Amino acid sequence: MIKKSKKNKNLRIIANLEEVAETLSIPIKYDKFHGKGGLCCLYGRFRIIINRNLNTIDKIEILSKALNTFPLENIYILPEIRKVLNVHQNVKN
Repeated sequence: MIKKSKKNKNLRIIANLEEVAETLSIPIKYDKFHGKGGLCCLYGRFRIIINRNLNTIDKIEILSKALNTFPLENIYILPEIRKVLNVHQNVKN
């Protein structure tokens, strides 16, 4: 039971991070490829690409690192999600 609720919590975190990306007009693409993914700029537009086979923790890390590249101060973000972003703010690869 504990494992399932932890997974659901992580899925909610991912959904909230995806909402932040949407607010910033940054598309997210989940696909199968070698590597983890991250933020990229294609034809002058930012996007986040994530290996769909990664576990939820890795997806949260990639989304958080990518979103921390942008100014988030003026966007309403749930306190729980802001904490997640802060944890990954200064993490290096």
